[in-house]
Amino acid sequence: QTQSAKNLKIKLSHEDLATILSQCYCTIHGEKGLKMKGEGRVQWDPSRDLYSARDGVPRKLSGLRAIQIGVSGSLSEFYAGSPLSIEDVTELAHRVAKAHGQASPKLVKDMMD
Repeated sequence: QTQSAKNLKIKLSHEDLATILSQCYCTIHGEKGLKMKGEGRVQWDPSRDLYSARDGVPRKLSGLRAIQIGVSGSLSEFYAGSPLSIEDVTELAHRVAKAHGQASPKLVKDMMD
């Protein structure tokens, strides 16, 4: 998201990710008022095509999903202490957002390559 102050790429071990996911419950995008046990939430969102956009928004890929994980409480503390690496990808996120603002798919692709 271009309005974010920083965009970080955080790498976790498979074991730590499995620990986090084991303490999460699954939601459907847009559900409200759902009270579930656990300090984590997993939500499946539409995957996006970085090479094509309409009105500045990447095209949704039919049949493909991206995972979004939210954590709180002690699970958040575990996550904060688990990264193998952290990389600032803010500049990349801004370049991608700028590419998606182009008028034609060819211009988007040219800026992304």
